[in-house]
Amino acid sequence: MKQLYLLLTVSIWLSMIIGAGMLLYPRLKSFALSTLVVMLTVVLGFFFVEHFVGLGDLSALMPVGLVLALGVIYLRRHDWAAAQDEIQAFVACFFWALAWRIKIPNLDGGTEKLMNLDLLASYREGVMLPPNDMWLAGHPLNMYYGLQHYAGALMGRIMHFSIGVNYQFAFATVIGARKGFARSAFE
Repeated sequence: MKQLYLLLTVSIWLSMIIGAGMLLYPRLKSFALSTLVVMLTVVLGFFFVEHFVGLGDLSALMPVGLVLALGVIYLRRHDWAAAQDEIQAFVACFFWALAWRIKIPNLDGGTEKLMNLDLLASYREGVMLPPNDMWLAGHPLNMYYGLQHYAGALMGRIMHFSIGVNYQFAFATVIGARKGFARSAFE
C-alpha cells in the first residue's frame, strides 16, 4: 500500500511540476526557465497574501492544480518533443534524489536538518506570516532566508503531506530542479 501511495503521490507532484513548466514553454522556449518562473510566481503570490491573512490547509487545491496541470500538458502536447530532454533531466534527478532520501533518509550534505524541519513545520501551519517559531516558542519566525522553506511547506500544504514526507519531497524537488535544470541548460 505504501508503494501505491508513493507512486500516486510522485505522479501527481511531477504532473503538477511538468504542467507548470509547460505553461510558459511556448514563450520562453526553456522548460527550466518556464518552470521556475511559474513556481516562483505561485510561491510569491501565496507568500504575499499570507502576510495579510493565513490561508490554512490548502489540500483542496491539489485536485484543482492536477486538473489544470493535465489540461496544460494536453494543450501543449505539440511542444513535448522540444521540451523532452529538459523534462527527462529534471525527472531523472528528482527520482535519483527521492531514491536516495528513501534508501538513506538520514544522509545529507548539511548539518541543518533540525533547522530545516523547524522552518517547514513553522510555515506548515498556514497562519498569517510571520508564523510562530516552533523552536523558539513565543517568538515570530522572521528569518530573512525563509522563502525556500516557505515554498517547501506550501507544497506540503497543497499535497497534504506529513512533515517528514514534506521534507523528503521538498529535498528531491530542489535537487531535481538544481541538478536537472543545470544539466539541461549546458547541453
